[in-house]
Amino acid sequence: TARLRDLIFPIETAFPDAVFCATCHQEHQGKSFDLTKVSNARCHPCHAVQFNSFATNHPKFDSYPFRRRTRINFDHASHFGKHFPETRAKKTPRRTVPDICGNCHTTEAGKRHMGVKPFADICASCHIDQIVGAERATGPKGIALLTLPGLDVETLKQKKAEIGEWPEHAEGEITPLMKLLIGWDTERRQLLDSVAGLDLLDLTEATDEQIKLVEKLAWEVKHLLYALITARTSDVLKRLGAGSDARIDASLVADLTANIPRDVLTGAQRDWLPGLFGEIDRNRFDAWIRSSDAAPHPAQPLPGTRRPAKALLFAPVQKRSTPVRQVRQGELAQNTAPDPSGSWRIDPFGRLLKGNSQPERDEEAPDTQSPDARSSDAQPESDAPAPADAEKAKPAANSPGPSDAATAKLALDAESWAETGGWYRRDYAILYKPSGHADRFLRAWLELTAGLFRDTDTDLAALAFKQLTAKDAQGQCTKCHSVDATGKQSRVVNWRASSAATRESLLTRFDHVPHFGIAGEKGCLACHETSKAKGYQDSYKARDPYKFVANFKPVDREKCTSCHGRKQARDDCLLCHKYHAFGVVTPITATKVPGK
Repeated sequence: TARLRDLIFPIETAFPDAVFCATCHQEHQGKSFDLTKVSNARCHPCHAVQFNSFATNHPKFDSYPFRRRTRINFDHASHFGKHFPETRAKKTPRRTVPDICGNCHTTEAGKRHMGVKPFADICASCHIDQIVGAERATGPKGIALLTLPGLDVETLKQKKAEIGEWPEHAEGEITPLMKLLIGWDTERRQLLDSVAGLDLLDLTEATDEQIKLVEKLAWEVKHLLYALITARTSDVLKRLGAGSDARIDASLVADLTANIPRDVLTGAQRDWLPGLFGEIDRNRFDAWIRSSDAAPHPAQPLPGTRRPAKALLFAPVQKRSTPVRQVRQGELAQNTAPDPSGSWRIDPFGRLLKGNSQPERDEEAPDTQSPDARSSDAQPESDAPAPADAEKAKPAANSPGPSDAATAKLALDAESWAETGGWYRRDYAILYKPSGHADRFLRAWLELTAGLFRDTDTDLAALAFKQLTAKDAQGQCTKCHSVDATGKQSRVVNWRASSAATRESLLTRFDHVPHFGIAGEKGCLACHETSKAKGYQDSYKARDPYKFVANFKPVDREKCTSCHGRKQARDDCLLCHKYHAFGVVTPITATKVPGK
């Protein structure tokens, strides 16, 4: 009735110039008069529905207090009925199981709103292993940022595809994050769409046109890796926001890359594509470094585009394994630099190798060194003994035996080594393992792809976002943090639960603390009765926060009128409602700073 009357007789027509302060706060009522006090009679004339008291004819509550679904996806019913009892029965010492509502909820500032305690206090004991991947039964625990996709090298060789060197044993796929990095303009997005239906590991039935597309894709992958090594990361990632309102600032770049060390990229390049720099010098895509708003780095001059040399048309990289042997502690200390004498050494990646890692190059051979190693006056990285002094450097026969550290097995896999999170390499992929709750790398990519999201099957941002929010996604952020769809087709990830700050604009207010003493043995359940309605989890899949199934029944007005309105407690309008829902705007706060 109230809504219908408001449509016929809108209240704003009664006050076209808004409601003045003196409409409610009337002055000159005497020295002891409280100017802030407003009677019920002062509220009634403007409202479409007028009533005498809260207990008799106040409108019924409309699904109060559930106006939208909770921002944190926490199914009380499943936790109360299944997870908590099962965990309690296992008697796991390190896991804390809540037994009262106060274990998870607490009053916030002002003691008005019931907030949720931090993740570390209530959720971490059961869920931290899911985030860091300790409970993942299959698949990598980290998310791949860069991969070297597998290609049908033999077929490409037969059809004389000019892809340069490429490892024969690579079998992975281009990840959605990598597609987003490559497809920063229309031409490259079309390229990715064109090869999407091809089986890159079996190109025997591919047409010549498709082979050309695969050839272009291979060079795009190479130039991406080259650009990340030789150019500023911000210049490369800035293209992610091309054609959108996304701002790729320095702080976001740091989070999107998790400050990946350059050595991780150069190490991958040395192992995967040792001839990359020589190839790029002969066949460069200037667009990877150049853009309309970013100049190339001064230290990286850009020569003109040239075709690859004939010697580089096809040079597959053979997978190699490095033997690991136990050596004396003295040998480890003396042989840490490249040495053509055949002595053992440890390379920068912790592998035990024999001899010089860079064999002597013929003058006609392609340049396989990175730019940092090309300087003619570069100095050796260590003071390793010269070959002639190699015999003197060997430890004596009666020297102490190898220590535990020296004889430790170096074959510990990289994923296990990165137990606390961070970057590591596995096969032909560079992966990032979440370091814990609120991981900045995952949050940055989720927020970026959510803002760029467009609801189409080929949208690269949408594909990346769906990868990050999948049921088995690394970090499992959206298992608890709900996702809302917006009018621009973008997505919003709700990182925090509802708080007093998010409810400031609501007209209704309720103070929990004064009611704790009268709740009785039922406590919170005296007002918040659990609901057996099904479909709680399914309602989150629709991405509409206003279409949901609640875990609790709405609060009835009768629960309040049992005390309020029967001369046991106040029932005036301002007890539960506030007029200044959006704050008070005075002339001084609206005054603009004068210009010149």
